[in-house]
Amino acid sequence: MKTQTANLTALMEKLLSRFDEEMGLADKRAEAQTAFNTQVSHELQSLSKQIGLTQAEVDDVRKAASPSASSTPSTGSQVDDPSTAVLHTPAVRTGPPPPPPDPRVAPPPSALPIPQTIAGSAPLARLTNEGPPLLAKPDDQIGLPERGFQSAPAPREEYSVKPPKHHFPRFDGAAPRVWLDRCLAYFELYHVPQHNWVATAALYVEGHAALWLRAFRQTHPVITWDLFRRAVEEEFGPEGFESAMHDLLQLRQTGTVAEYRQQFEVHMYNLIPLDATLSSKFFVTQFLLGLKDELRAAVRIQAPTSITRATVFARIQEEELDIQRPRL
Repeated sequence: MKTQTANLTALMEKLLSRFDEEMGLADKRAEAQTAFNTQVSHELQSLSKQIGLTQAEVDDVRKAASPSASSTPSTGSQVDDPSTAVLHTPAVRTGPPPPPPDPRVAPPPSALPIPQTIAGSAPLARLTNEGPPLLAKPDDQIGLPERGFQSAPAPREEYSVKPPKHHFPRFDGAAPRVWLDRCLAYFELYHVPQHNWVATAALYVEGHAALWLRAFRQTHPVITWDLFRRAVEEEFGPEGFESAMHDLLQLRQTGTVAEYRQQFEVHMYNLIPLDATLSSKFFVTQFLLGLKDELRAAVRIQAPTSITRATVFARIQEEELDIQRPRL
C-alpha cells in the first residue's frame, strides 16, 4: 500500500509540474499575441493617417481642375467620350511636401493617374505631364481593326502525297472475286469516284469476259457497282463453294511437297471467303489426306496443328526417302 501511495504521489507531482509548465507557456503565448495585436493596431492607425493625407491631396487636385473644366464649352461631350478626354496638370502645392506613402499600402483607385484609351483597346496609364505611357503599346494591337472581331485564320490546306503509279488489274474471266477485290483497292488508293467504278473496270475486261460484258450492257442500260459485281460473280463463278470444295477434296500430291502445298493453298484460299466457318483443323486433315502414301503416316504421327508444320514434317520425310532411295 505504501509503495502504491508513493507511486501515485510521484505521478501527481509530475502531472502538476507539467500542468504548471503548460500554464507558463500559455501565458507567454498570450503576452506575445497581445504585443502583436498592439503592433498591428499602431500600423493600422498610421495607414489610416496616410490614406487621409492621400485623399486630401486628391481633393485638392480635383478642386484645382474644376474651374478649367467648367470654362470649357464641350465638357459634357468630352466626359462621355473617353477617347477625347483632356488631361490637366494639377496645381503645384506651395506647402511642405507630403510624407512619402507607405509602400506596403496600395493607393486608392481615385489616386491613380487617369487612363487614356487608344483605338478602343484597354486603357494605358500615362503621366500627369502628358509624358509617354507607362506601358508600351502591345505589338499584337498594332494594325487591328478598331471595331468588330478579327476573322479566324483560314484552315490549313490538306496536302496529299501522290501514290505511286500502279496498273489497273485486268480480267479475262479467271478468279472473279480476286479481281473485284483488287478493283476496290485501286479505287480507294486513287480516290476514284464511285459513279466511275463500273466504267473504269470495264476498260480492263478482255477476252471472253469482254464479249460477255458487251452483251450484258445491251440488257442493262444503267449498271451500278453492286449490280456489276453480282453479275461477274454469277457469270464466272456459278458453282462457287461446291466447285471449290470438290477441287480441294480431289487434290492429291503428284510432285514435290512444295508443289503440292502451293496447289493446296490455291484451293484453300478460294474456299475461305466462301465459308468462314471452315477451321484450320479441317484444312490440316485434308492436307494430310492428299500427301503421298509414303509420307502420310510419318507426318500424321507428329500431329501437326498447321499447314506450315505439316509441310515441314513432310519435306523432312521426303528428304529421308530420297537419301534411302537407290541411285541408278
